[in-house]
Amino acid sequence: MEYKSLRYIKNVVNTLPMPLEGKILQMGVDDGNALRHLCKMYGSERVVGFDIDPKISHPRLVKFDLWNLDSIHFDIAFCDIDPGDYDIDWKLRLFCLKWAAIRTVKGGMILTQSPMVTEEHWGLFGIDYLKFLNFRCLEFDIYKDQQWFKEMIDINIWNPLASCLYIKE
Repeated sequence: MEYKSLRYIKNVVNTLPMPLEGKILQMGVDDGNALRHLCKMYGSERVVGFDIDPKISHPRLVKFDLWNLDSIHFDIAFCDIDPGDYDIDWKLRLFCLKWAAIRTVKGGMILTQSPMVTEEHWGLFGIDYLKFLNFRCLEFDIYKDQQWFKEMIDINIWNPLASCLYIKE
């Protein structure tokens, strides 16, 4: 089965308008298939992948410690925040979310955990922070009748209800 980021990008992100300005960023690259797909869809010059311990080699992949994001300055059209494991790395993911949220252009998107998952650790610093910055949460339950969603539930590796797409209005 495709990694969850690639599934969400193909079946949700690609169906929505991508802003013409801003970088397309993947934090935590895994097998590189989503990164390659993003390059193909939006042009490799716009795409950057960050990973502290890359499993693959790719010209748009940078070995990078995400705790150093404050040294990076660019606008974001799309950002997939998926470094490490949420249960262990939730503080890093929250740091990445805050960094990306203030750099996301109007119509830009952030793919990350849904409020169902983040409430315990992120509290007011998750969805409420994003709402304050004019993001809305597109939860994936609206796709429950689509084949890709059903397959993810049946295989039971990743729950699509545990992720969502925040869109800046």
